[in-house]
Amino acid sequence: MKLLKMRSLDEAYPLLQEAFPLSELRPYTYIEEKLKTSFVELLGAYEEQQLVGVFLLWKLQDCIFVENFAVAKHTRGQGIGSKMLDALKEKYPHTTLILEVEEPFDHTSARRVAFYKRNQFQIYESTYLQPQINTEKNMHPLCFMSYPEPLNEDLFLKYKAEIFKFVYEV
Repeated sequence: MKLLKMRSLDEAYPLLQEAFPLSELRPYTYIEEKLKTSFVELLGAYEEQQLVGVFLLWKLQDCIFVENFAVAKHTRGQGIGSKMLDALKEKYPHTTLILEVEEPFDHTSARRVAFYKRNQFQIYESTYLQPQINTEKNMHPLCFMSYPEPLNEDLFLKYKAEIFKFVYEV
Protein backbone atom coordinates (compact mmCIF):
# COMPACT_ATOMS: atom_id res chain seq x y z
CA MET A 1 0.00 0.00 0.00
CA LYS A 2 1.36 3.37 -1.02
CA LEU A 3 -0.11 6.71 0.01
CA LEU A 4 0.69 9.34 -2.59
CA LYS A 5 -0.20 13.02 -2.69
CA MET A 6 -2.73 13.64 -5.46
CA ARG A 7 -2.55 16.94 -7.29
CA SER A 8 -5.86 16.55 -9.10
CA LEU A 9 -9.28 15.78 -7.75
CA ASP A 10 -10.43 14.25 -11.05
CA GLU A 11 -9.65 10.64 -10.14
CA ALA A 12 -10.55 10.93 -6.45
CA TYR A 13 -13.87 12.78 -6.52
CA PRO A 14 -15.92 9.96 -8.12
CA LEU A 15 -14.67 7.67 -5.35
CA LEU A 16 -15.73 10.21 -2.72
CA GLN A 17 -19.14 10.57 -4.40
CA GLU A 18 -19.79 6.83 -4.21
CA ALA A 19 -18.74 6.73 -0.54
CA PHE A 20 -20.50 9.81 0.87
CA PRO A 21 -24.03 11.19 0.72
CA LEU A 22 -24.25 14.69 -0.71
CA SER A 23 -24.80 16.15 2.76
CA GLU A 24 -21.34 14.92 3.84
CA LEU A 25 -19.33 15.90 0.78
CA ARG A 26 -17.99 19.28 -0.15
CA PRO A 27 -18.47 20.58 -3.69
CA TYR A 28 -15.71 19.70 -6.17
CA THR A 29 -14.77 23.34 -6.73
CA TYR A 30 -14.42 24.00 -2.99
CA ILE A 31 -12.05 21.05 -2.50
CA GLU A 32 -10.12 21.96 -5.64
CA GLU A 33 -9.57 25.49 -4.31
CA LYS A 34 -8.50 24.26 -0.85
CA LEU A 35 -5.99 21.84 -2.40
CA LYS A 36 -4.05 24.89 -3.58
CA THR A 37 -3.28 25.72 0.06
CA SER A 38 -0.57 24.14 2.19
CA PHE A 39 -2.95 22.83 4.84
CA VAL A 40 -5.29 20.61 2.77
CA GLU A 41 -3.94 17.39 1.33
CA LEU A 42 -5.48 14.71 -0.85
CA LEU A 43 -3.80 11.32 -0.51
CA GLY A 44 -4.47 8.43 -2.84
CA ALA A 45 -4.00 4.88 -1.62
CA TYR A 46 -2.57 2.66 -4.33
CA GLU A 47 -2.12 -1.08 -4.59
CA GLU A 48 -0.45 -2.39 -7.73
CA GLN A 49 -0.74 1.11 -9.25
CA GLN A 50 -4.54 1.06 -8.84
CA LEU A 51 -6.33 3.73 -6.79
CA VAL A 52 -8.15 1.87 -4.01
CA GLY A 53 -8.92 4.73 -1.61
CA VAL A 54 -8.49 8.38 -0.71
CA PHE A 55 -8.02 10.61 2.31
CA LEU A 56 -8.89 14.31 2.37
CA LEU A 57 -6.84 15.78 5.23
CA TRP A 58 -6.58 19.15 6.93
CA LYS A 59 -3.09 19.65 8.40
CA LEU A 60 -3.90 21.92 11.31
CA GLN A 61 -1.61 23.34 13.97
CA ASP A 62 -2.31 20.70 16.62
CA CYS A 63 -3.68 17.74 14.67
CA ILE A 64 -4.54 16.26 11.31
CA PHE A 65 -8.26 16.21 10.67
CA VAL A 66 -9.45 13.43 8.38
CA GLU A 67 -12.44 15.03 6.67
CA ASN A 68 -13.01 12.23 4.16
CA PHE A 69 -11.78 8.65 4.10
CA ALA A 70 -13.10 6.49 1.27
CA VAL A 71 -12.34 3.01 -0.03
CA ALA A 72 -13.24 2.12 -3.61
CA LYS A 73 -16.51 0.20 -3.64
CA HIS A 74 -15.06 -2.76 -5.57
CA THR A 75 -12.33 -3.27 -2.94
CA ARG A 76 -14.40 -2.99 0.25
CA GLY A 77 -14.27 -5.87 2.69
CA GLN A 78 -10.69 -6.76 1.72
CA GLY A 79 -8.87 -5.00 4.56
CA ILE A 80 -7.99 -1.96 2.41
CA GLY A 81 -9.40 0.51 4.97
CA SER A 82 -7.25 -0.89 7.77
CA LYS A 83 -4.17 -0.85 5.53
CA MET A 84 -4.92 2.76 4.63
CA LEU A 85 -5.19 3.79 8.28
CA ASP A 86 -1.93 1.97 9.07
CA ALA A 87 -0.21 3.80 6.21
CA LEU A 88 -1.60 7.14 7.43
CA LYS A 89 -0.36 6.49 10.97
CA GLU A 90 3.05 5.60 9.55
CA LYS A 91 3.14 8.76 7.41
CA TYR A 92 2.30 10.97 10.42
CA PRO A 93 3.78 9.03 13.38
CA HIS A 94 3.93 11.87 15.91
CA THR A 95 0.68 13.62 15.08
CA THR A 96 -2.77 13.33 16.58
CA LEU A 97 -5.28 12.13 13.99
CA ILE A 98 -8.88 13.24 14.44
CA LEU A 99 -11.92 12.09 12.52
CA GLU A 100 -15.66 12.47 12.93
CA VAL A 101 -18.20 9.68 13.19
CA GLU A 102 -21.92 9.74 13.63
CA GLU A 103 -22.96 8.91 17.14
CA PRO A 104 -23.85 5.21 16.84
CA PHE A 105 -27.59 5.19 16.20
CA ASP A 106 -28.00 2.24 13.82
CA HIS A 107 -26.17 -0.87 12.64
CA THR A 108 -24.09 0.96 10.01
CA SER A 109 -22.89 3.74 12.30
CA ALA A 110 -22.10 1.22 15.07
CA ARG A 111 -20.06 -0.88 12.60
CA ARG A 112 -18.15 2.22 11.50
CA VAL A 113 -17.20 3.08 15.10
CA ALA A 114 -16.20 -0.54 15.73
CA PHE A 115 -13.97 -0.47 12.62
CA TYR A 116 -12.11 2.60 13.88
CA LYS A 117 -11.78 1.09 17.36
CA ARG A 118 -10.23 -2.04 15.82
CA ASN A 119 -7.74 0.33 14.21
CA GLN A 120 -6.75 1.89 17.57
CA PHE A 121 -8.90 5.03 17.33
CA GLN A 122 -10.68 6.02 20.51
CA ILE A 123 -14.07 7.66 20.68
CA TYR A 124 -14.80 10.75 22.72
CA GLU A 125 -18.46 10.49 23.66
CA SER A 126 -19.36 14.19 23.68
CA THR A 127 -21.51 14.99 20.63
CA TYR A 128 -22.02 18.11 18.54
CA LEU A 129 -23.79 19.02 15.31
CA GLN A 130 -21.62 19.41 12.24
CA PRO A 131 -21.86 22.84 10.64
CA GLN A 132 -23.42 22.74 7.20
CA ILE A 133 -20.80 22.18 4.45
CA ASN A 134 -22.98 22.50 1.35
CA THR A 135 -26.62 23.07 0.38
CA GLU A 136 -27.72 19.78 1.95
CA LYS A 137 -28.49 19.59 5.66
CA ASN A 138 -26.85 17.00 7.89
CA MET A 139 -27.97 17.22 11.48
CA HIS A 140 -26.78 13.92 12.94
CA PRO A 141 -24.89 14.21 16.20
CA LEU A 142 -21.19 13.57 15.62
CA CYS A 143 -18.33 12.44 17.86
CA PHE A 144 -14.58 12.74 17.51
CA MET A 145 -12.37 9.69 17.34
CA SER A 146 -8.65 10.15 17.93
CA TYR A 147 -5.38 8.34 17.47
CA PRO A 148 -3.06 7.61 19.22
CA GLU A 149 -4.27 9.10 22.51
CA PRO A 150 -7.81 9.40 23.86
CA LEU A 151 -9.22 12.89 24.19
CA ASN A 152 -10.11 14.57 27.45
CA GLU A 153 -12.47 17.54 27.67
CA ASP A 154 -9.70 20.12 27.26
CA LEU A 155 -8.29 18.44 24.15
CA PHE A 156 -11.77 17.92 22.70
CA LEU A 157 -12.57 21.62 23.09
CA LYS A 158 -9.18 22.65 21.68
CA TYR A 159 -9.44 20.42 18.58
CA LYS A 160 -13.10 21.26 18.05
CA ALA A 161 -12.34 25.01 18.13
CA GLU A 162 -9.49 24.60 15.64
CA ILE A 163 -11.55 22.39 13.30
CA PHE A 164 -14.59 24.66 13.45
CA LYS A 165 -12.43 27.73 12.72
CA PHE A 166 -10.34 26.37 9.85
CA VAL A 167 -12.34 23.48 8.38
CA TYR A 168 -15.90 24.70 8.84
CA GLU A 169 -15.01 28.40 8.86
CA VAL A 170 -17.40 29.25 11.70
